[in-house]
Amino acid sequence: MMTYLTGRVSTPGLAMARHLMQVTLPPDLKEVAAYYGWSNDLPGAGTDRGPAPRSRQDLDPRLARLLGLDLAAPLDLATVANLLAGHSSDGRPIPGKQIQAGERVTFIDLCFSSDKSVSIAWALAPTEAERAVIALAHRDAVEATMTQAVAPLIGRARRGKAGCGGSEAGATAWLAFDHWTSRPTPGEPKHSGLQTHGDPQIHTHNTVLSVVLTPDGRIGSLDLQRMRGRVHELGAIYQAYLARNLRRAGIAAVLDPQHGCARITEIPDAVRTAFAKRTLIGTAAAYTRAETLGLDWNELDERARIALLKQGVQGDPRSAKRDDLGDRAAWQAEAMAMGYAHLSVLGTEPTRPAPSRLERLERAYATALDLIEPELESKAVLNESRIRLAAARALIATGIEAPDEVEAILGLIQTRGVRQEGAQVTLLPSAGDAYDDGSGWQRTTRSYTTGLHLERERELIALVREAAMERAGALDERAITLAATRSGRDFAGTEHGRTQRAAMDRLGTGAAFTAVIGVAGSGKTTLLQPLVDAYGTAGARVYGTALGWKQTRALAETGIPTNRCLALAKLLVDAEQGKLVLGPDAVVVIDELGQVGTRDLLRLMRLRATHGRFRVLAVGDPRQCASVAAGPVIELLRQALGAEAIPEIRTSVRQRDERERETTGLFREGRAAEALTRKRADGTARLVAGDGVQVAEAVADLWWERRTLHANDPNYTLSVSTPTNADALVLAHAIRARRRAAAELQGPDFRVQATDNVGRRFELDVAVGDRVRLFARTPARSDSGQTMEIGVNGSVLIVEAITFEGMRLRDAQGRSGRVAWSTLLRPDGDPNEPRYKLAYGDVMTIDSIQGVTSEESIFVMPRGSDLVDASRGYTAASRHRGDSYIICSEAAERAALERRRPIGASRTVTEDEIWDRVAANLTREPAAVTATMLVAGARAAQTSARQTLALSLAPVEAAENRGLIRASLRRGVGRGREVTQMAAWAERVAEPLAHQLADTAALARHLVGAKMISPPREAIEEAEPVGFGRVRMLRRREVWAHESMGPIDQQLSRVAGLAQSLTGASTGVMSRPGQLAQRFSHRRALQRIDDWARSLGDWLELNLQATGELLKAIAGKSSKASELGTQSEPMPVGFVADPTMEEKRVRRKPIKERSVRKGGGGPER
Repeated sequence: MMTYLTGRVSTPGLAMARHLMQVTLPPDLKEVAAYYGWSNDLPGAGTDRGPAPRSRQDLDPRLARLLGLDLAAPLDLATVANLLAGHSSDGRPIPGKQIQAGERVTFIDLCFSSDKSVSIAWALAPTEAERAVIALAHRDAVEATMTQAVAPLIGRARRGKAGCGGSEAGATAWLAFDHWTSRPTPGEPKHSGLQTHGDPQIHTHNTVLSVVLTPDGRIGSLDLQRMRGRVHELGAIYQAYLARNLRRAGIAAVLDPQHGCARITEIPDAVRTAFAKRTLIGTAAAYTRAETLGLDWNELDERARIALLKQGVQGDPRSAKRDDLGDRAAWQAEAMAMGYAHLSVLGTEPTRPAPSRLERLERAYATALDLIEPELESKAVLNESRIRLAAARALIATGIEAPDEVEAILGLIQTRGVRQEGAQVTLLPSAGDAYDDGSGWQRTTRSYTTGLHLERERELIALVREAAMERAGALDERAITLAATRSGRDFAGTEHGRTQRAAMDRLGTGAAFTAVIGVAGSGKTTLLQPLVDAYGTAGARVYGTALGWKQTRALAETGIPTNRCLALAKLLVDAEQGKLVLGPDAVVVIDELGQVGTRDLLRLMRLRATHGRFRVLAVGDPRQCASVAAGPVIELLRQALGAEAIPEIRTSVRQRDERERETTGLFREGRAAEALTRKRADGTARLVAGDGVQVAEAVADLWWERRTLHANDPNYTLSVSTPTNADALVLAHAIRARRRAAAELQGPDFRVQATDNVGRRFELDVAVGDRVRLFARTPARSDSGQTMEIGVNGSVLIVEAITFEGMRLRDAQGRSGRVAWSTLLRPDGDPNEPRYKLAYGDVMTIDSIQGVTSEESIFVMPRGSDLVDASRGYTAASRHRGDSYIICSEAAERAALERRRPIGASRTVTEDEIWDRVAANLTREPAAVTATMLVAGARAAQTSARQTLALSLAPVEAAENRGLIRASLRRGVGRGREVTQMAAWAERVAEPLAHQLADTAALARHLVGAKMISPPREAIEEAEPVGFGRVRMLRRREVWAHESMGPIDQQLSRVAGLAQSLTGASTGVMSRPGQLAQRFSHRRALQRIDDWARSLGDWLELNLQATGELLKAIAGKSSKASELGTQSEPMPVGFVADPTMEEKRVRRKPIKERSVRKGGGGPER
């Protein structure tokens, strides 16, 4: 298992460091742990010194220097606190790291926990060497997961805003803190009573610092977006490494499919459960305990508070206070008390030859199919994260060598398909994400369906459309009107009644398959009664069905004979086997259509196509509890018939009070926040501080209060609903205690070893007067000796007598019968440990209470609102006629909010924030995605991509035909940068060129005898030479002129090319004008370069002309001019030659310049 928390700049680093470095290892194990190398303390004296944090073993030395870490020295408390605060080890800002405003993330805490069986084997190990083997197996698994899976995933520095420029892999750093018990509370203040002794629980906190150092030295932050959908997968990879290490040590470890972890087989399940019996809700337990003791949360010091916030597992606050540290003696005593004698687990894994990688992947693929197949039974569309998790968990069973094997198994699943209902089927993906940061990661994950789901949905849509074209067996409006008159109800007096009548006409006179949507309390039973009467009068045989027996039996109230009210599974089997004949004269009424799966509805429509073309009338509400089987059928029917072909009854008449009707409607419309605000104002929405037990006590008090208030009303009924059967059992125990105290229960309690419909085991105390719930159709023998059906799955009966042979039960109609214990026995259970399918009936689950109407209702969320969504919340909140109450655990909601906040956040969670979270969950609506919708979306994306490609390339190819140059976005941006650089260079070189051209022009005019407008600078600085001096100067200028002609020509050619490329050619670059062009000021820079280039061209042309005139003048004076050529390499524009180098170049020419003798004269020879 792995938990994931974030630490931000507001997190108190010192308090967090104290929590991470607290002592959890028993003192007598410290020296042994240090000897075997699985735990080390900080240097110092005394037994209270904390454990030494471990830094990443392969930490990049550059990153270590950046953080100021000395890998050879242990990390002390101050250093850890500074690093967690986002600083270097000495508390200074990290050089080169940008400081973002707001609540920036400074670290994340990834906590890897082993299964309870591993912790028990470590705690009760008979030898210290065996204890070290288990501890090191855990440590090595954590290190391998962090290094090979976590670091490559999130150790990437993003480029650009929100990663628009991709990302780059870099070095990361983390600190590891090993804990050995279930998060003990802080060591102070001891008077608070928060001290608890933890169960053995091996787990390691890895605090990953939000610093990523790239190879080029850039510093970024962790890319935490990549953690989305991968947390459970990383936890499974750790479990796979742990299982591999245990097996290599000779310890048998297998995959626990229920919890997805590596379990040591030698530890019994009963022992695992016993050692985890005090596990509560983490921070909520500590917060509640502090409140119970009268402690002010805001007044607790940092150390106590951060520890409370971090406690994910806490001991029972009512148990005796014990030491913070793990206590081996206490653990051994607890094991002995339950009769468990622990032996060595070494040598339990048989020696086998190591399989090859190919063999392991094949076995892992087979295991992944076993894990995916049950999910395909309940969902038509699976997210890729679920498939990746199955692949990672499969490696727990088969072994792992590297995390990339998850990708390999995923590839096999995508290539070969998956198994559904025992057959191999194709896996079909949705459209992928267009975003790619260069590493193959996509911002959004894909979803998958199977070819079988797609085939079934298409067949169902075709059969429904075929039935929608038929009118055989339809009623006329007159027959419906007569039946409505016989019912004695007025359907014309109110708007709601007229809506009901319209729905009746649609069902009775419409097609052979007709569906109507009706909200909870819309009177679906009322509108069905006249239809059943009219069909019966016309000679049709009407059958009623629903997914569950309880809802099916309720259809008898519409006038359908009880023997024709069959649960859908029973009706389908009987019809397929020929026991039930459904001909053209039959009408099948389906209630609670939203709970029916695609497969069952398809089976019914196949029967219709092959067994007599009977009519199907369906009524349901897609916003109530959905089907446990795959496929949202109402959404499929909308695809088949069109949304307008399925009328809706949006008003309800169940609630007598108008305000209650409006509040219930708000829940259905997804406006839970407004509904809860109303109920809080009415006092019917309440938070209960404490854990599930305290919530149960509060609910029992409310239940008793409402019962007492309506004690004189014989028609008063009160229903209690909760998300799960486990919650229902806890609540029912508390209510039963109230009934026992009020003497409503008689005689002694009989202890029954019970189970529910999913195989969960529990003990049930039953006495006369108890209300019990059945989980199957149950026969009973009446006093006359006749066999009758006393109840079905979901029925609640009253116990009238208990004997060793069975019980006498009474149903809601007053019928009594004796039920044998053997009748209640679970048929597929262990014969050596018989279990009876029975539970208390005072509290029902939300799914089983759908279809029930009571005077008042209580909707309880003892473990918070995470298990409830919009459909389940609306179902539970709409069962009442009068008042309804919503009870939620404050501790569970507060703990959930704390887990989402930064570690150590200073602000206390408010009551409004808690209710906002409850409202968010009650508004959370599961996406009704069908296989046909998924595939249609993928094909639409594929078609759109093809069209987009063609439309995008069409103007590109047309522009190429016109001779334009193709430019990509990257090339365009690069061109903009080049233009900016060229503009700056042009400004620097323009002035020197201007001086050079002016001097050359002046010299040319002087030599050809023209009037000198502005003499050259050489003429100003020295007197004009005469005689041989003039000859030497002319020869020097002659050489310079010949040498300069070539470079000037090349300069002119280059500048002309530059001007052409930056002006005319750039107009041919195909780029879409817009924000990008404005951003880089491309057009402005082009204009500047164009103007400068034209001016430079004019200057160089003048220089060329002047040089030409100079050469003509010199040619007439020197006969050797034709023998001289250009020997120097051309200099690029902007090159400024060193004067000394130019002087040396001139000295190497045939005519050498020497110094002039004093007093004049010719040159030396």
